[in-house]
Order: sequence, then structure tokens, then C-alpha cells
Amino acid sequence: MALACHLRSRLAAGVPHRRGGVATAEACMTDAAMGLVARIACMGDFVVGARSAANRLTLRIDYRGGQGLACARWPALVLRCGVGGGEGDLVRDAAQLRRWSCQASAGWVAQWRLPPAWPEGCELWLLRRGDALLQPGDALEVVFSGAASDARPGLAALELRLQARGDAAAAAVIPLQLAKRASAAGVLGFACVPEAAAMNLPGDVVELRWRTCGLSDLSLLRDGLCIAEGLADAGHRRVVAGVGDAEFALRGWDEAGQRHEAGLRVRALRPGWQRWPCMLATREGRRLGVPATAATSGEALPLRLFGVAGGMLYASVALPGVGGSCVLLCRARHALGPWELVGAAGAGKGGAEGAAEMAVEGAGPFPAFPHGCERLPGVLFRGRLWLLGAPSAARGRCGSKVWSLDVGAREPRWRDHGEAPWCARRAHGVAVFEDRLWVFGGIDSAGASLDDAWAATQEPAEGAVVWTPAEEGKPVDQAAVPTLDWQVQAAGGPRERPCGAAQPVLHDGRLWLFGRAGSASAGEVGSEPVGEGSEPLREEDEERRECFDLWSFDGLRWERSFLLGDLIEGQVLAAALASDGRSLHVFAWTSRHADAARADAERVEAIALRLVDAPAKRWAVLPCEDLQGLVPAAIEDFQVLALRAGALVLRLLATENECAADRALRLYFPA
Repeated sequence: MALACHLRSRLAAGVPHRRGGVATAEACMTDAAMGLVARIACMGDFVVGARSAANRLTLRIDYRGGQGLACARWPALVLRCGVGGGEGDLVRDAAQLRRWSCQASAGWVAQWRLPPAWPEGCELWLLRRGDALLQPGDALEVVFSGAASDARPGLAALELRLQARGDAAAAAVIPLQLAKRASAAGVLGFACVPEAAAMNLPGDVVELRWRTCGLSDLSLLRDGLCIAEGLADAGHRRVVAGVGDAEFALRGWDEAGQRHEAGLRVRALRPGWQRWPCMLATREGRRLGVPATAATSGEALPLRLFGVAGGMLYASVALPGVGGSCVLLCRARHALGPWELVGAAGAGKGGAEGAAEMAVEGAGPFPAFPHGCERLPGVLFRGRLWLLGAPSAARGRCGSKVWSLDVGAREPRWRDHGEAPWCARRAHGVAVFEDRLWVFGGIDSAGASLDDAWAATQEPAEGAVVWTPAEEGKPVDQAAVPTLDWQVQAAGGPRERPCGAAQPVLHDGRLWLFGRAGSASAGEVGSEPVGEGSEPLREEDEERRECFDLWSFDGLRWERSFLLGDLIEGQVLAAALASDGRSLHVFAWTSRHADAARADAERVEAIALRLVDAPAKRWAVLPCEDLQGLVPAAIEDFQVLALRAGALVLRLLATENECAADRALRLYFPA
């Protein structure tokens, strides 16, 4: 009797003991907790390390109460697991729990709840169909197979809770412990962030993380040379990526003098053109599953690139799914890396007008773009994304609406700022220059090219309407947000400004764009000059009306800087500029007759140029053979943005059918 009492006291404290070669831990609840008894056992020792996939755990729960537990009051039994990788944790992260397979008794359902933003809240919920959760004498067994873990050896602290509906504080708790030991002395884990498969640009910071057991004299080597020694058994170190792949090694010795070593390769982006598939991931780097239909690919589609802020590239991305596509704001942290959704929660709700709610692993909804604004020109300005143009998805529709979203907010929401004072337009250029937001040119509703320029300064926060698709224009929030004060800008003489604006880019303290000669009056190219001091249309402008040249803007006047007719032959279908801070790049798609004998034989070609000597106006031609296959039958839009270390990202989309164009971005890295 004394032995039984002693054993029962040890079990109630959660102290593991051995019985028939099985490691067990058991704890009993008091009578006030209605007589639940639980224990967790492992066949042999629960080992952590490379060979831990063979672990097999059993959670047994007995109910010894006098009356049944109704599901209306007690909806579930909840096993909470320690996540963090320490001695008291069961696993290092939720990804390891996700690989555990759970098999519950008949009539029960075992369901993992793994919130990515709250690792300590990882839980296994045990649910039962019917009105009663437990009846007197019920026994429940849950078997975990393939239980992988690389946490530190020690005692993992777990708890089983009887979940009360509507009153979590009243839930009874059974503490459990599980003894963990290392499979053998050695390296338990050696990884890097971003993950080993990621491509890194020169200068990117990569964090190396390691965990070992029973090793001494630990050292970290890079390409065979020691860069750190005397390391702890668990730690991290930041390294800078170079121009080529780097081989890292973690080396240590056990008590027997045996050397243990683990290797890791940090990959660098290779020169040339690379395909950048648009794959989604959570902030923790896990890939996001996107349900695909028969008509769409499971790969997401970038619609518009908005620029780089804080080292991250922002873009609107269409997520294919059941019932159509949902367009959300995404950002990528490194070259060729996955895209993460911006915002943990938002005001967007599912609806027929294109706004949808996207819940990701318990992280909540994300704000969808206002309907029809997914492809609008936009720019990042003072921590907000500004969209400017027509609030309609109809082809060729013009507009002057202004929307904004705080990209750094915990719950970002789209704000409707109403109509801008400039006339409705499309295909206009948007840029940030001299701490102002600029809009250049474009095409008006009559199809005429515009040559005006508008600039806006950011005014103190005022009330702005929050876009709520469920309310159809009925504002529910008047939160204070910045507004824009627009002023028309005099852009040089009546003939010295570009007509129609592509993507402007800031380079060498000036704004640059690709455009053709325009008149002082928007939409009157070829008409009689208007206004005092105007001059007749020059013969060279008449001849080059359909040819685009390179213009620069200092905030007051436009200058035609370079004539590229000798380098770019034929009619320009689409063009874009990019600057990496050192050189200016020009990309263009041209259409010209491939055979002089056949007037209908037309060839579309891509050309890429880099300005290598501005005073001498000398250009270098970049290789662009890999771009020739991207040219669709009709081009709707074309963008090029500069990333770090001279890398350029390119986006091209067809007018009629988005599936006709390559769904991936293209990334160019110079040699």
C-alpha cells in the first residue's frame, strides 16, 4: 500500500518512470476535475536528433467520473505541446509537429491547431461526435507515429486541458512530462535563414543556426577556414553572402575524441536571366497552399510591381482559387524567394466585387485590393502604398481615383481618398521625387496622349473613408490618415516635354522616362501650337512621332537627353526604365518588318541597354535572348525594377489573356 501511494504521488507530479521497457509519465486530476487520468508513453526512449523519426508515442486518457461530460459545456480535450527547442520543449517549431501523424480511437477526431504567429499556442484538439464528450469508464488512446524532434535533451513539459466552452480559465489542466535524450553525441541541427534552397544576392545577410549535443571545441568554418570557435551547443551567427556559393561547416569533438561535422551551402544568385516563380509562404517561411481549379494554375500571378522598401519588393498578386482569383498585396524578402502576404488581418471580406478573405493557418484575413484596382499604377511613399487611376477592371477605362494602404500596419486597410484634381487617365507614370508624389502624362478618355505633370505633398492626417466591400461604400471608420495636396507643375517650354509617360525612374538626381515629343496642350499632338512663345512642330518630331526617346526631368524642365533611334529600330510597343544606382537601363519591345519583300512579315524583338558612359552617351547591349519567348501577341504593361547588387526584376503581361504570357517574373543579375 505504501509503495502504491509512493508511485501515485510520483505520477501526479509528472515524474517519468520505467515499466516493462516503456517510458511513461502519468498525472491524476483531483475529484473536482471530474476524475480524468492521463499519461503519455514512448516505446523505448524518446530520442531527439537525426534518427528521431522512429519515435512512437501513446497518449492514454481515462475518465473515472461519476457522470458524463456534455459537449455543450466541454467541447474538447486539448493537448498543448512545448514549442521552442529548449529542454522543456517537445519540438523546435510547429513544422515538426505538422509531420507527426495522429491516430485516435474510433469516434474521436484529432486535429492540430498550429498558429504561425503564436508558437506557444500549438495544440492538439481531441473532438468527439455526439452530445457527450466523455462517459464514465471511457478510455481514449492517441498514437503518434513518425514523431520527429530536434529539441534539446531534457524533460518536455506538456499539459492536457479539459476545454470549457466560453470560459478558458475554468478548463482543468493535467501536467505531463516526457523524457528526451539525444540519439548520440553530434550535431542535431544546422540550418540557415533564408533556407538553404534560397538564392542570395551579394551583400545579403544570412543567419546560420545550429544545435549540438555532447560536443566540445565547436568551431564554424567557411570554405575551409575557421571564422568562429569556442561556440555554445546552441547558437546562431550572421554572415554576409558573397558573389559565389559558400560552404559552411560546423565541427566538434565528443568525449571519445571522435570528430563530428555538418555541412551547409549558402547559395548565391548566378549571373544571367533567372525564372522567378511566384510561390507564396507565411512569414515563418512555410509554403502557402493555394487551392487550384481546372482553369487556373496553382502558381500565383504577379499583376503589378510597386517598388522596393526596407529591402523588400512589393507587388499585387492574384491567388487562383475556387470561384475566381483573389488579389492581395505581397512582398518578397530576397531574390527568387517566396512571397508573403502583407498584414495579419484586415477589413476585406469575401464578396462578388473581387474582395476576398484569405485565412492562412489561423493568421486571419488579409486585405484584398479594391475591385478593379489590382493593375493600377502605384508607388510606395512614406510608408504607404498609393494607387492612382481608374477604379475599374474594364480595359481602357480612365480615372483619377486615389487609394492608399499602410504597409507596416498590423491590420492594414485600404483608404479611399476620392478623386484627384487631374483629369481621368490611364497608362500614366507614377514616381516619388524630391519627397513628392508625381503623376506624369498618360492617355485620356478620348485616346489622346497627355503631357502634363502633377506633384503632391503629404499633408497631416485627416479622416479618410475605409474601403469595406461588404458595406458597398458605407464608411465604418474615419481613422486619421495622411492626405495628398496636388499641384500642377510647369514642365518646361511648350515643346520640350514628353507626350505619354511610361514607368519613370530616379537616376543621378533626375527623373527619367521613355516618351515621345509632345505639344503644350495635352492631346493636341500635330495641331497648331497654342500660347505665346510656342514654336511650330519640328520636322524631326514629325518624323519621329511614333519613336520614343529618353527624357530627364529636374523638377522644373524636361530635357530630351538621348536619341535612341540608332539602337532601337522599329516601332516601340512597350518600354521601361530601371536604375540600380550606378547605371541606367532601358528595356523595350519593338515591332519591325522582318522581310522587306513582305509588308506583312512583322517581327517582335526585345532589346535591353545599359548606360555605361553618360557624357559620351555610350550604351552597352545586354543579353536578352531569354526574353524573346516572353513576347505576347499584345502587350498591356511592362515593368522593370532594380533590386540589390545590380539585380533587375522584369514583369510583362498580355492584354487579352493573362495566361498567354509567362506567369513567372524574370530576374537579371549582371556578371
